[in-house]
Amino acid sequence: MKPTSIIFLFCFLSASAFSQSTQGTDFWMTFGTASSPYPENINMQIRIVASKATVVKGTFTAESSLDFSISIKEGEVYTRDLSMAEKTAIYAPRSGTTNNSLHLQSDEPVSVYAMTQVAASADATNILPTNNLGTDYYHISYKPRFNNEEYVAVVTENGTDIYENGVSIESDLQAGQVVAVYYEQGDRTGTHVTSNKPIAYFVATEGALIPAGVNSSDCLSQQMMPVHTWGKKFLVPVSAQGVTRIRVVAAQDGTTLTVSGGDIQSGLGESSLNLNKGQFVELESITAQKGCFIESDKPVGLVSFLVGIDHVQTSSKGDPALAWIPPLEQALPSISIAPFIPSGNTNLLEHYAMIITETASRDKTTVSLGGDPPIDLSGANWITSHDIYSYCSLQLTDSTKAYVFENPAGLLILGYGLGPAESYYYLAGSAARNLNANFFMNDISYLDIDGQEFCNIQSFKIRSEISYALDTAAGYLTWWIDGTEQQQATDQEEWEWDQNLTPGEHTITMKIRDISLQEYEFSTHIKLCATSYKIPVNPQIKAGN
Repeated sequence: MKPTSIIFLFCFLSASAFSQSTQGTDFWMTFGTASSPYPENINMQIRIVASKATVVKGTFTAESSLDFSISIKEGEVYTRDLSMAEKTAIYAPRSGTTNNSLHLQSDEPVSVYAMTQVAASADATNILPTNNLGTDYYHISYKPRFNNEEYVAVVTENGTDIYENGVSIESDLQAGQVVAVYYEQGDRTGTHVTSNKPIAYFVATEGALIPAGVNSSDCLSQQMMPVHTWGKKFLVPVSAQGVTRIRVVAAQDGTTLTVSGGDIQSGLGESSLNLNKGQFVELESITAQKGCFIESDKPVGLVSFLVGIDHVQTSSKGDPALAWIPPLEQALPSISIAPFIPSGNTNLLEHYAMIITETASRDKTTVSLGGDPPIDLSGANWITSHDIYSYCSLQLTDSTKAYVFENPAGLLILGYGLGPAESYYYLAGSAARNLNANFFMNDISYLDIDGQEFCNIQSFKIRSEISYALDTAAGYLTWWIDGTEQQQATDQEEWEWDQNLTPGEHTITMKIRDISLQEYEFSTHIKLCATSYKIPVNPQIKAGN
């Protein structure tokens, strides 16, 4: 977009922590902007994809007369262009605290996406489950052309306090309230925003020039992932533009990166791959480099940018846009995506799904359109990136149906759209597991083992993986089975559950206490069938006999 006109949409939803990050049954959302205070100038759109027939109810916090209920068929892609009254009821101003939010609830899991759009300016964002949210975020964005930048935090629990770089900005907030913080001081990347209870955190940048000095700008909007979902291994694909910019932010001092397929950009962030807390480095990757592979010794947060039309290499389309790039540890076996349908004057012409998976299993990737039989993608234009991983950009031509991608080894999906001087870019699907605190049962993550049934099990080997700095006093790590503390496993990173393996459902919980004395719980549920038992040892049989 040459002239600047910026609009942003912010949303969040609720789902299980091990499911696709855009799927759930409970949603809170609000719209915020970094420029125009006039919602009548903005097209605001919500898209809901239902894998099962469901009813979705919407409740407006500020105006109950606008409440609605809709029925969505199995496999349907529902599009809701908000009316003027609805936009006014959920549109947050540049700065301050409001009650302008919408509560969405469904009786079956659905995927929700959101888009804002005006002439030659559009952006989209993925929607995170409430229980994938956190209390620890870093701002990652880009310097705006006209110095306007914003973040918006949506409160999910009563009694919430919010801090910026350790300084309180709001306290005792109630569920559904929206806090908007607006800046006129340029690039805020690295700003640390925390809270005492989970919040949804979004960034918005007005008319970013990407890269700086290129005379083509557009808005940026993206929901940020909390620090506990950050990882250590990433593949950043290159879109049909032929070039991408990347920013990597550290949450811990002494973080070291290893990069293949990307070049450091001077004058933007740090000039090396060694970062301290809140610092970032900017990279550029082109098609010939076959994607940028990044590893770190400590968890990092990472975003990718589409670039301005005057900087593209293999396309004459697009403009700046922003997407969160999840770590490869957040792959899922099944992800759905539906391209957006712009409702106003638009330049968008092409819509894509960017698929990332392991090279060894990429030929097992399939896609199903609107419930049709799956088609394998072994013949797709896969790009092998640094041997282990591959990606491909697949054009989506049907905007009325959901595309369901599957691969048993796991995959990640990004969505983007291009047109002359216009684009959008967002994370379409990944897990949002807590990678900073995890525990495993027989080498299966507690998030992935949840709900599974086991037979003929004699024992479970349980181990923790924790990146938090933990308290040093006894009891910083405890284990619980069905609400009963396992005293023999206190402060043990590895132990064996080999007693009382009775048939039925069981809840296994890990509790930790960090160095600031904050306590966290992580639980999973399994079922043992009737043949599950601990085989008794016959004392008359000696070892080796």
